[in-house]
Amino acid sequence: PQHHIHGARHLLELLPGGRSAAALTAARCRLRQGVVWRPLDDTLHAVYSPLSGETHLLNGTAIWVLELLAEPGWHHPDDVVRQVALEAELPEAEIRAALGDIWSTLVDGGLVQRERVAA
Repeated sequence: PQHHIHGARHLLELLPGGRSAAALTAARCRLRQGVVWRPLDDTLHAVYSPLSGETHLLNGTAIWVLELLAEPGWHHPDDVVRQVALEAELPEAEIRAALGDIWSTLVDGGLVQRERVAA
């Protein structure tokens, strides 16, 4: 997918940097089946979670992450961080710190499914 990033400053404005890198889950993830989204305007998207039946309002960066997770297979958060950093031309550490809140929202909102690993 083509992403419209207006420079590094724009990306960081969209990324709420609150939680530490530890907020990223260690398990591989993928987009939960049935999740759909529609743009509301230039910055917000309505995203429906079939798990909860709720609709979430997410910014373009969160949608970018969902698009990456929608690609076939399971995706490790580190790979998502690397891809966003590469495309945004920003250091991975900045992206990892900034994605903490977004990642938590996606997982807690039932939009992303974690891979179950046998113990």
